[in-house]
Amino acid sequence: STSTSTSTSTSSSAAGPRLEWYALGLVLSFALAVLAAVVGAFVYFNKFGLDSTVWAVAFSMLLSNLLGQRLPAYLVAVGKKADFFIKCGLVLMAPQFQSLLKLGAPGFLVSWPVTLIVIAFAWSTSRIRVFRSIPDSLAMCLACGLSVCGNSAAAAVAPVVGLPPSELAFVVALLTICNIPIMLVI
Repeated sequence: STSTSTSTSTSSSAAGPRLEWYALGLVLSFALAVLAAVVGAFVYFNKFGLDSTVWAVAFSMLLSNLLGQRLPAYLVAVGKKADFFIKCGLVLMAPQFQSLLKLGAPGFLVSWPVTLIVIAFAWSTSRIRVFRSIPDSLAMCLACGLSVCGNSAAAAVAPVVGLPPSELAFVVALLTICNIPIMLVI
């Protein structure tokens, strides 16, 4: 019985992180999100465009840079499954089709054709001779990220188009660098 429990614990750790690590990592991630929401709710910071999104990025960067390679296993486990959690958030937070019907034709024109036009424009721009060296998977991921909702769309599309994680990190960084000044201006 002792050898069975030893082999079971060894095989579960070899198969991947334990469920407890995900739970602990999600709790800590949620705590950071709550902290970012509380700090971002201060009126003083809002005057300068420093809302909860900016604080969440800042706190995450601070944690990552302070701990570096010494990140606890439970945070690494959650970080490696970030695209899964983003996809879950997209599904759970997506608007219902009924809300689009209430908006009528203008809502439909903004939500569907404009998105397709932006994807087509971004894709065709990547096919111009100057940018021709951009891989198709990277171009499509960037096009979807630009047209839909940024980083979460890019993370959802990346596995479908076969984009490696290192290139997804580039797409997320590029979209963030482009979007932060726009958010601060708006």
